[in-house]
Amino acid sequence: MRILLSPLPLLFILSGCSTGASPKEPAPIDEGCLTLLPGVLADRACKTAFAKGEDGSIVAIDLKSGAVVWRSEEKLSPLILLGRRLLASETVDSTANALRLVLLDVDQGGGRAGLAELIEFPEWVSVLPTAGRSFALKGDREDGQPVLVWEAGSSYAGGARPTQQILARETRGAAGVIHLDAVSGAVLGRTSREPKRRPLEGVGASTDKTAPYWNGIEWSREPIVVDGVRVALELAGTTGHESLSVRHWKEGDEGASETVELGTGRSLHPVVSSDLRHIFVHDKMAAMKDGTAEWRAYSLPDGRLEATVPFRPGTLAAVAVDSKIIVLIEDSRLVPGAPGRMLLPRRLEAIDLETGETAWSVPIEARVRLRPAR
Repeated sequence: MRILLSPLPLLFILSGCSTGASPKEPAPIDEGCLTLLPGVLADRACKTAFAKGEDGSIVAIDLKSGAVVWRSEEKLSPLILLGRRLLASETVDSTANALRLVLLDVDQGGGRAGLAELIEFPEWVSVLPTAGRSFALKGDREDGQPVLVWEAGSSYAGGARPTQQILARETRGAAGVIHLDAVSGAVLGRTSREPKRRPLEGVGASTDKTAPYWNGIEWSREPIVVDGVRVALELAGTTGHESLSVRHWKEGDEGASETVELGTGRSLHPVVSSDLRHIFVHDKMAAMKDGTAEWRAYSLPDGRLEATVPFRPGTLAAVAVDSKIIVLIEDSRLVPGAPGRMLLPRRLEAIDLETGETAWSVPIEARVRLRPAR
């Protein structure tokens, strides 16, 4: 097993989190929260992560030891941190197109801290896994203020061949932003926006486009800006012999760029961390052949290789925290769930950068796969 480390201290290189704040002091409201991994939040000090556990409750996880610090009493989904309180959502009985917002105190074992506000979506939307329906809701910040960004879609999911009229009727999309009070989490207003449609054709790099990369949820070509540097990926060659490079532009400079080659392989798979500070690259062909592919972690701002560890099959997303890489892994084996549903188990795993071994592992909510209509 080969582990390659940068000579600089990993505490400062491999973390997008601030470690200077005392965990006993409430985080400033305007700092918001860090999306550690898709569906997983962390406090600014990167001491504790918040995820939906395998039983549907929110689990608070100590990122150093992997210990579960507390579990919420109800089945909830974490959305965004407001200081030392966690805004979460819960489903509403017999109402498929609505959620209830609740506020939890992260320092009091996840107990309720007020707020129970109902938010409704268009009548055709389903916030639960439903055939022919998609729904996503996440916390974010716009102009320094907390918001919830949502997007929903529908498509025909029947078994019989549909007419064009039925297809047109069943194909819908909607998206919007819910603006929140930074202290109480109360809804201040709502705005609509067009559903995202990102073209993925082409692999060239320029100041306004990048070769496709996996962001933990989907393939994206969203521009990357980190530390005032605009970053774009460039993938050259053909399957069987690919070369991946990263190009950098200073903000406001549309002219010359600096190119750094990240490596070559038969079929390269680039994963960009949610904090946009690292890109993790492995060769899919090598991983499929014998499962021994190495995983290379590069700094996005300058393209520097910082670590090499064994790749974990099923990894969907990764982020570097202090001396560990935290990964989200989905098993390929299907497990029976409720009637009409199969489950793909998921877990969070911490990889020790000194040994490449697993430091801890915590199961989280499985992904639901619906059985197709007959």
